[in-house]
Amino acid sequence: MTTIRLATDKDNPQILKISKDLNLYYPTLSLTDFWVAEKGQKIIGMAQLATYGKIAFLSSVGVVKTEQSHGIAKELISKALATTDKDTYLYTVIPDFFKKFGFETTQEKPADLPSKGRYICEECFSYKCVTMIKHAA
Repeated sequence: MTTIRLATDKDNPQILKISKDLNLYYPTLSLTDFWVAEKGQKIIGMAQLATYGKIAFLSSVGVVKTEQSHGIAKELISKALATTDKDTYLYTVIPDFFKKFGFETTQEKPADLPSKGRYICEECFSYKCVTMIKHAA
């Protein structure tokens, strides 16, 4: 059985390992505001939902390869999004995946939105990377 919960400090080594294994790591990665999927005593997935002023920002969504295609990312994203009443932004190279959760591409860049440079998006298929928003309900 998989449990979705807020991460604790003891989860940080596993979050860091998964982020590196899935190429989601970047030097300024903060190990705060993570949701994790736990199976047994092992973290098998993660998603970070941070608040920046008037917006929320979803990032670092990933599931270990052996557990992919079982709906774990969907559970993580749904649980995290249920905790915010703010418009939620993200940067992604897989917009079709996030459209399933109500995200849409946008050119809107509010002042509180962290820059793509922070996430090293310029080095990661920048020509494919889009900004998406899910408006608060």
